Amino acid sequence: DAVAAGGVGSASGPAIDLLGLEDALPTPMPPPVKAPTPAPVLTLSPAATLEPAAFQQQWGGLPVADSWQHHTQLSVPLEQLSARFAAKSIKTMAFGNVGDVAKFYFFAAPSGGGLFLL
Repeated sequence: DAVAAGGVGSASGPAIDLLGLEDALPTPMPPPVKAPTPAPVLTLSPAATLEPAAFQQQWGGLPVADSWQHHTQLSVPLEQLSARFAAKSIKTMAFGNVGDVAKFYFFAAPSGGGLFLL
């Protein structure tokens, strides 16, 4: 493209820096990228308590939301597994073997009170 009068490139061509000032101009900054909001952290209350009768009532009133099985060889006895969950404020209401299947019933409560997690 030919340079138009006045030293400015044509509409279809690039501008020409006749005075050498282009390097002195600030570089356009892209708009700031907003950091994603971090996911809330669930903290469990170590003081959560739940009476067995209340647990049974709540458990029995829940619809089946999901059911899954996991087959594994535990590297710790069942009693130690419950202790490890307790260290994370997940309480064991009951556990035991039914035939060759180990079953657990856990509960926890978020810090600050509110809904129990069964």
